[in-house]
Amino acid sequence: MLKAKPGQSLAGHIGDTVYVANQYWHEHESVLAGRLDKLNLCPRKTRQLLLFIAATHDAGKASNRWQHYIDGYGPRITHAAPSLIVAAAGFGINQPDQIYQLLDEEICALQAILSHHGQLYSGAFQSEYIKALGTLELKMDDLVATVVNACEPDNPYATNLFGMWKKGLLRQICYGFNLAKWARALEDHVTFIQRPSKKIRLKSLYSLFHTLLRLADHEASRAYGQLDKAKPERVWGTILSSDNFTEYRPLLAINFKDTFTKFSTESVVGKTPNPIQTLLAEEEHPNVILKAPCGCGKTGAALLYASSFFANVQANRMILVLPTQVTSNSMYSSLQQRYLLPPAQVGIYHSELEDVLRQTGPRETEQEDYTDWFKDEKFLNSFYHKPVTVSTIDHLLYSLLHCHKYADRAFGSLLTSVVIFDEIHYYDNFTLPKIGEALSLLRRLQIPHLVMTATLPTAFVTELNKRARLQKTEYKLINALDHEPASAQAEPYQIQSQHQPMLVGKEVNPMLLALLTKFKGMRQMIIVNQVERAKRVALILKEKLPYENVVCYHSEFTRSDRILKEQVIHALFKPRGSRTTAERNLIQSFDLQNTDEVILVCTQVCELSLDISADVMYSEIAPADSLVQRGGRLHRRGTQSRKENCSCSYCQERSYLDQDHEYTMYLFPLPQYPGAQLPYQQEQLKATWENAPKVFSYVQVDAWIDVVYPEIPALRDPAMHDMIMEDVVFGRTPLERYGRGDVIASEGSFRVRDIDGGVSVVPVQFLQDFEQPETILRKYAIRLRWSKLSRLPEGSLRFDQDHNCFTLDLPYCWATGLSFP
Repeated sequence: MLKAKPGQSLAGHIGDTVYVANQYWHEHESVLAGRLDKLNLCPRKTRQLLLFIAATHDAGKASNRWQHYIDGYGPRITHAAPSLIVAAAGFGINQPDQIYQLLDEEICALQAILSHHGQLYSGAFQSEYIKALGTLELKMDDLVATVVNACEPDNPYATNLFGMWKKGLLRQICYGFNLAKWARALEDHVTFIQRPSKKIRLKSLYSLFHTLLRLADHEASRAYGQLDKAKPERVWGTILSSDNFTEYRPLLAINFKDTFTKFSTESVVGKTPNPIQTLLAEEEHPNVILKAPCGCGKTGAALLYASSFFANVQANRMILVLPTQVTSNSMYSSLQQRYLLPPAQVGIYHSELEDVLRQTGPRETEQEDYTDWFKDEKFLNSFYHKPVTVSTIDHLLYSLLHCHKYADRAFGSLLTSVVIFDEIHYYDNFTLPKIGEALSLLRRLQIPHLVMTATLPTAFVTELNKRARLQKTEYKLINALDHEPASAQAEPYQIQSQHQPMLVGKEVNPMLLALLTKFKGMRQMIIVNQVERAKRVALILKEKLPYENVVCYHSEFTRSDRILKEQVIHALFKPRGSRTTAERNLIQSFDLQNTDEVILVCTQVCELSLDISADVMYSEIAPADSLVQRGGRLHRRGTQSRKENCSCSYCQERSYLDQDHEYTMYLFPLPQYPGAQLPYQQEQLKATWENAPKVFSYVQVDAWIDVVYPEIPALRDPAMHDMIMEDVVFGRTPLERYGRGDVIASEGSFRVRDIDGGVSVVPVQFLQDFEQPETILRKYAIRLRWSKLSRLPEGSLRFDQDHNCFTLDLPYCWATGLSFP
């Protein structure tokens, strides 16, 4: 008997793989048919092709030497390359130089077989090791019978395979040098294609087969693994059937049809959508720009937009793309808690995924198979398999090239997705062209997507539609203000420009101190553009106002403190009477008062991460779009700047405010020293300052932002386009494209952001012998840029071999973070 596993026959594993592929096809048939229609393929024939490669993907295991290996008598050898030779016979060829005779989908199916244990790269299966394999003898009688029996009687590829075998055209002997020729022929076929549109179609076909085949193979192997643990004493045949499929808890066959059920029937948005949300729920255009003020319910609108594609069986995944890890984490939580999406169907992916899973998933003591759960979650989230995945823009762009080992699987998932780009205004001129290139690819592939923002220059919309029209399509712009008169007329706060910076020399501006004292007892927010200035302001205020709740928040706290900081801030910005006992205890545990007053000193990290509403705001000058985002944390959802004229929920609940209170953003210029304007450009700051309105309104925002951003970079990136073309099927490796997998920012040929990647450091005070190294990094690591570390005294930064991390010998405290000299 031929074996595929130590305890399962080859016929059994092939049967299970075909069963899973068939089950997944029937579950997602309408979605897959829609994608195949865009690729000009017949769904029935494509299904037969998929089932055939599922039946032949492990044909190479029928070789005598692989059977010796599985029985423990020899080294492991490749089985993917011999498998494709068997599959090729089903397409009527038996020589590598005949590949040109095949259809694109048949060639891509062979590439999927070759890649079913890992992505393909230039030179794959062409090494000296492959060429030196020598002779492999396949037991063709048993193998052909196994493949034919696994397929349906009318499968033309299985019929062809049987015919080739009967005619003696399917050789029983394979040679290593010939396997390398087959792999080379498959790579050459892609290399010789010049037209980008044909290459993208080929990548779509390949990624689809690659994704579905690896899905079926994984699920079949997983079923065997569960059974073998329970009953390891025998060799199993086919395991899966309609009677027991659900018993094996199929990870990869999640039912997308109930993803939005509870959201639609029980959430506030689902039951009582506002006008803009209603509009998006009925929108069918595949390319949409949604421009809506902060607090208008953009997320709910996006979910309704995506759910309509799910309901019409046009998509089975939603990928929600955000600019930062912090915003991704917040969205991941909101989707489950606020919008009631099933937790098992919501995924998240970014470089700190493991921390998120540990913080939000079950405790190790609560789940018996915690280790397996953790491993499975990381695996599924990495290639966007779940019905809903929250992702940073970095991972989405990295998935269009070979920047990580599951990129082609992620691309396959993308083909049946709706993609939501949130906070599109956030990105700089280095990243925007790359996003533009990604949008061009989505349009070419006819993947529906929604671009959302509160602040979008007219130049961006013009440029985006200019690119879209080259592909004979365009974006539909939906401006929430056109459909919500109340939001259009709202004037939630005033803007008052000050004459001197927040810091005058090394002291806080006396005017700022006077204002803070004037508004004592309120929720006040100070936003500073640089971490060191924010720490300086916070330290002085703690000294000058010792009895006030002064809280400092920026990006350079330890990971555990960042979480605590956010919890404390959200608690302090809640009405005192609605705080839970746990929140009151948390506030008091940090020597803060359980009152309605707080002075939050923070950096621009607040623009995207904090869902709070202040009564007074003080901000250093920043580009207009950043100020609009900051202002979204001042009198949130307010309609008039004077409390007595406003009927919003915040005004009603804040009884401590006088009726004549004016919500105000006080705007401060920057200190004058080299680099004080960073991370912004001086010309943008100048244009923002000179054109700042006296009263904020969203009607005026467009004109303000257009003055600051009269032009944007072209939304295309030729270098990225060339890399995508190179990585269509083979191409570069993740090491070449990204670099080492353990670094935060790319060190390879493709970078999403023009930033100093920096390094994670641990303050020496947290190095405790009883803590495991991975625990220390998870709790206490701080990400710092090399440019900042380079200014430290010699010896401050060291690599600790015992804890496998960089350590920083500087004082650290919960109040303000690291104390730099």
